[in-house]
Amino acid sequence: MSGSVPVTSLHHPSSLQHVTQHPRDLAYAVFLGEAARAFDPRKLTVVQQALLRTGRHTLQVAIIGESHFVRMLDRDDVPIAVELLACVDPSSCGALPTHRAALVSGVFDGTAEADGIAIAITIRAETRETTQPLPVVAPGESGIALVASFPGSAAPRTLIGVRTSSEVRQAVRRSELYVLIDTIHEYAMSDQVAVIRSHTTLTIEAL
Repeated sequence: MSGSVPVTSLHHPSSLQHVTQHPRDLAYAVFLGEAARAFDPRKLTVVQQALLRTGRHTLQVAIIGESHFVRMLDRDDVPIAVELLACVDPSSCGALPTHRAALVSGVFDGTAEADGIAIAITIRAETRETTQPLPVVAPGESGIALVASFPGSAAPRTLIGVRTSSEVRQAVRRSELYVLIDTIHEYAMSDQVAVIRSHTTLTIEAL
């Protein structure tokens, strides 16, 4: 989308060496409406973040020591949605999530809807040999990608790509914004590199 402006900043928090990542500890959560407003990113260890402005909304895309989150804010910079995949209890981030899932099997499909925002989620366990690269930004989309490697025996690596596009639905005279979030989380295990891959689609009325 024209007019989208990505702004990226890098952080090197001293607490990063104390953050432990392991795929068995991953949990997925979505915070919508009041829960999104109560979500506190300061409870997490932000390593890299990017702000992607698209129309009336701003997306805060963050790789954290615990994995990643994406936070959507409205035109008044009020949070309206948060997607979190991290090695933490989501409830420790300042609010009870609207929807959450434990990734014990590494496989999850689900949907959620609240406050006019619809979410579709797919999460899969893969291997480095079978996983595909993050999708590229297509014509008509705006986006940004981040990648970070972490210290530790599991040598975790997080890749996240966020793309946005909009569609005007003439039949109902409504414009919808689509936010596509793709992530790859890699962990060096004893005999292979484990990969947790997620794809989330947020659909929100843009006007």
